[in-house]
Amino acid sequence: MRTLEEIGVVTRNLRGCYRPGMLLVSLFKNVAIGQLVSVTSHQYLNDLDSQMNAVVHVGILEHGIVTYMAKAGDSSCISVLTEVGSQMEAYCSALGKVMLAGLSLEQLDEFLREGRFVALTERTITDVASLRAEIARVREQGYAVNDREISQSVYCIGVPIRDLRGKTIAAISIADTPVHVGRQPEDNVRQAFLSTASSISRKIFQSNSAGRAP
Repeated sequence: MRTLEEIGVVTRNLRGCYRPGMLLVSLFKNVAIGQLVSVTSHQYLNDLDSQMNAVVHVGILEHGIVTYMAKAGDSSCISVLTEVGSQMEAYCSALGKVMLAGLSLEQLDEFLREGRFVALTERTITDVASLRAEIARVREQGYAVNDREISQSVYCIGVPIRDLRGKTIAAISIADTPVHVGRQPEDNVRQAFLSTASSISRKIFQSNSAGRAP
């Protein structure tokens, strides 16, 4: 099993159980990437929670909606309560913006064309042209911000989790009150999450990057 883990056939979670790894994911399309990201990221999320003392999420994009795949931290301090498996609109969340920025231009056009963008707060971006510009900015800078767009008391920073080709497969974010986040320099928070996202990606794709096969 250790050899299979090293070459990416399986991945081991914290309880010592094994699940299909990215090598199998690439061979069998019915293995959900979201579940693999979930079991791989738990320890990293706990570490970030301890470091930041905030709510940390990992999510994927499903049919234009964010699905939360993993979570750490107590969300009672913020007004938006989230659970693993619950969903959130992509256009107004940091996780969603990051993953929308990872879509092709054609896929993004389809999302913007079919979406119904409702204002959850006065800061929610609902205009298609403005939302397109926001996604372009996220794509350029490599991270996304939700500044009270879902709730007046929630501020989020999200960064992508990418595969070996640079394609966004998931995203990781911090959610907290604007006051609390403001006490920690945003650049430091962003760099910590970018580093964690890279670690999760390396953990998932470690076998592929070594160029080995079973």
